[in-house]
Amino acid sequence: MMRKTWVFNLLIILMCSILLVNCSSDDEQPTDPDPDPGPVDPDPEDPESDAKAIVTFTFADFDPPIPGTINEPAKTVAVTVPQELTNITAMTPTIEVSEGATVSPASGVVQDFTNPVTYTVTAEDESTQQYVVTVTPVSVVECLPSKLPAFLGRMNVYYSDDPVSVDYAEFFSEFDPAENYTAFYRYTGSQLDWIEYYRYLDGIERKTQRTTFTYPSADVIVESIYQYNYQSSDDPPAVLVGRNRYYKTGDQITEMEKLNASDQVTLTMLYHYNAVGNITHQEYKLPGGSPVFSQSYEYDTAVNVYRLTGLTGSYWQYYMPENNMSRNNVTLIDVPQIGTEIFEYTYDENDIPLSRSREELPWEDYEYPCD
Repeated sequence: MMRKTWVFNLLIILMCSILLVNCSSDDEQPTDPDPDPGPVDPDPEDPESDAKAIVTFTFADFDPPIPGTINEPAKTVAVTVPQELTNITAMTPTIEVSEGATVSPASGVVQDFTNPVTYTVTAEDESTQQYVVTVTPVSVVECLPSKLPAFLGRMNVYYSDDPVSVDYAEFFSEFDPAENYTAFYRYTGSQLDWIEYYRYLDGIERKTQRTTFTYPSADVIVESIYQYNYQSSDDPPAVLVGRNRYYKTGDQITEMEKLNASDQVTLTMLYHYNAVGNITHQEYKLPGGSPVFSQSYEYDTAVNVYRLTGLTGSYWQYYMPENNMSRNNVTLIDVPQIGTEIFEYTYDENDIPLSRSREELPWEDYEYPCD
């Protein structure tokens, strides 16, 4: 009897001990060493950078490339570009920023720099910094030329003062004095209204052609060509012989339709440009799109002063890529299945052309009244 009582009491003690342990575990909560640790840096030894600077800003399309001047305290970039070689409405910068950062607009994206452009640099830690880029075109030509090589000869150019524009030009052929002529130019503001061409016929200076220019829209120019026949009359009426209709994108002519007197398209010419703004090649097509031929061009990197005057040196076409449409001077014209034509130049210390040779023709001089 004593033995059973002892065993019973031991069981009661063990059961109470178990109950006490359970009660203790239910009432006591674990202690949280850091109830709000906050965001954890994935790599505390290599934190995200806050560097967000423009390191270099360059226009690489020029030769040599043109760098911008960075004013870091003011967060500005200033670039000076040659006015005669630059289409400021479509320039492509190359931009280097701090390691790990990005820039918007991105490097290599074409921009219109007519007004200052704001670039935003974003660091790895997503902080940002803005830079204002200003591009200023500056003329590298001190004065307009007074003498230029013509298509097959030379020409003298005379300017009016108000506004500064071509008054008239004298053209002289290297081969036939009968091909010599004088062209008079008239403008409304900066737009050319007409050109009148005069030759000596029967010892008298007679008007032989008149070309008028109209601008039906911002992206179209119509060149209407009239001729005068002095073999049938001493005072012949103007006779429309054809038109050229030019289509523009910005300041670039992209297509020309040649029309006859009945306004029927007889030929289409397509112009293709490179990033600098020079025509790389032209395609000539018949109505319906059948190709006739094409020709391609190569250029130097110097200023084409024909573009400044608006003259081509040609009697038969006003807009010619090798003269007044290109930003640089053409050095080669290649017409497949016909051949190539080479142009050579001499330049002054500012890369302004001083003379030109075309194949085996004599060297012809450029002259500037400020020399």
